[in-house]
Amino acid sequence: MKQQGKLRRRIALIAALVALATLGTVAAYSASSDLLMRKVNAAVEPGVVTYATLYNIDTVSGADLLAAGNRAVNRGGKVLFNFDTLQDKKVVGRIVVNSLQASEAMERYNFKLDTGSEAVEAVAQQFEALLGRKVAVIRCAHQDYGMPVIVCASIDMTDMDVNNLVAYTYDRKADSYEQLAAGSITADAGGMVCIKTAKAGYLIITQGD
Repeated sequence: MKQQGKLRRRIALIAALVALATLGTVAAYSASSDLLMRKVNAAVEPGVVTYATLYNIDTVSGADLLAAGNRAVNRGGKVLFNFDTLQDKKVVGRIVVNSLQASEAMERYNFKLDTGSEAVEAVAQQFEALLGRKVAVIRCAHQDYGMPVIVCASIDMTDMDVNNLVAYTYDRKADSYEQLAAGSITADAGGMVCIKTAKAGYLIITQGD
């Protein structure tokens, strides 16, 4: 009976993974401790930094992240998590997390990103009027992650010099913004931008002076 129960759980897991891979716009998912541990077990290699990827995760606890990071360390490796946001079968955003830096007291991290909603467009128009030049906007679920993360997204950087970009973090509720430190943003000609930051909210990307 126990073996049959394990088999049914495995079949359910496989079905869920297949559904995740074939959906166009994927709904949000929770990352359980068991899922994180399986990802670590599959990715960890002694003496090497490796990556484990999860999709459209809007709920994962700090305690589970920390435990997963420690599992990798106990096996002689280090695993960083890619939390990818999927839309229409494409990765439109990614947050890279070192789970060893997660706060055990954090009940819920949300690692989904938004680059195309009406709220994002409204903030883009607001900052284009304020700065007098084109901007791109990434909306994060947290105003402050409480740990350094790397936020990456595919954005429209037409007419921007990818070697001369600046980034701001904007708190819409407080209506306040601040420029992130020089060197915190990198980009390529293909439209992928990455920002290393703990503060997030709305991330504003534009060309520097």
